[in-house]
Amino acid sequence: MAEVKKHPATRVRERVAGKVRVCPVPGCFNLCAVGNLLCRNHWAEVPRTLQSTIWDELAKSQRNRTGFTPLYRSAARQAILIASGQVRSPMKED
Repeated sequence: MAEVKKHPATRVRERVAGKVRVCPVPGCFNLCAVGNLLCRNHWAEVPRTLQSTIWDELAKSQRNRTGFTPLYRSAARQAILIASGQVRSPMKED
């Protein structure tokens, strides 16, 4: 019996399954790696101090083998709101 060929998009989806996801910013359909909070474009909009807090708290939770810390969750929510434009970044001046 002949092998059924899969659609190219199906093959790509199977290859990247579990490795990438869609950016959580509303209206953004860019892909980002599973370990990244935001896509590259939106991550660049997050102030460096907040990026640093997110990375530090993520490292702390991985080091202690605990779930995400409350500070990480709060910083991640703030980063998503800033990137989506729902909250104005305190670091950017107009």
